[in-house]
Amino acid sequence: MKLFQTTQMEAQQVVIKGRVLYANENEIFQNSDISKNKNVIGFFIDYSEHNIPLKSRFTKLIINNEIINIDWKLVYITDNSFFSLDFIEEGYKTICLFEINEQKNIVSRIPITDDWYNEKEEIYKLEITDEKEQPQVNHTEIISL
Repeated sequence: MKLFQTTQMEAQQVVIKGRVLYANENEIFQNSDISKNKNVIGFFIDYSEHNIPLKSRFTKLIINNEIINIDWKLVYITDNSFFSLDFIEEGYKTICLFEINEQKNIVSRIPITDDWYNEKEEIYKLEITDEKEQPQVNHTEIISL
């Protein structure tokens, strides 16, 4: 068992490796309680440096050095076995569904991929900068290894 303490949320980032292929996205919707709609989009997220809970709101999309203000809500987290997770765990890659209610044209700038391993010249990051509306994360989690 691994025991760790999550800390007060700072400006946290995750790296997007690409948008999830539609076939994979359909499989995720079939295995989740999330309704498929045009405002929910899946992304491959690279190894996380933070524990980020479900329902977190991301307020910035960074494409290389360009910063774009957004309001994306993390609505579903899974891994390659499509098991539902409660948070993006530090040190792991995940597939995440985000509810995106605005600026969908920005999403088209992020390429579609079929896994975490497609290397691109551009770097895509999502950032949480506003703690006020974030889920509570000041607790201890116990994880079986």
